[in-house]
Amino acid sequence: QVEDNLSISNNNIVNDIIEYIINNHSTTLAENLSKENKKIVENLVKERLINKYSNSNIDTAKIIKLVLDRFFGYYILQKYIDDVFVTDIRVIDYKTIFVKKKGSWNQVDEKFQDGKEYLNFVRNCVLKNGGKINNEKPVVVVSDKENNLRIEAGIEPVNVVSPNLVIRIHRADINQRLEDLLFNDAFV
Repeated sequence: QVEDNLSISNNNIVNDIIEYIINNHSTTLAENLSKENKKIVENLVKERLINKYSNSNIDTAKIIKLVLDRFFGYYILQKYIDDVFVTDIRVIDYKTIFVKKKGSWNQVDEKFQDGKEYLNFVRNCVLKNGGKINNEKPVVVVSDKENNLRIEAGIEPVNVVSPNLVIRIHRADINQRLEDLLFNDAFV
């Protein structure tokens, strides 16, 4: 029970820090954010921890790692991006995620903590790939060239029910033979 409460508390702190960075530093980060430039984000995390959580008994190194992992990876969607048989991911709302694997769409069990965490995730996906999404520009398409992703995101006022996120994964191994795909044990 104590472990679960610590996990929830850390998750809330991580969400707060990510929201703070996106709300207050998105212009700077959209221009400079890259995997080689984690130091900017790390310094912003440290600044937020000092200014807001200095009196808390938290593991700052762990919080910094969690924020960096979420900021520079794709959080709960990363395992699907890494799965060679997944070609598309569609997130309808914070608790409804579909994955197209081996040509078939299926809903998965993962979900975001709540709508706020999901909105911050969508905004971060756009931000870390050089875009900016806001009420004036509520629909954005960006590319993550390193991971061969095309990311389409939409927020209010276009998507009024929930933010929407679609990730298309372009696999590098396009020369694999059809027979290998159809009769591969891993495919079944």
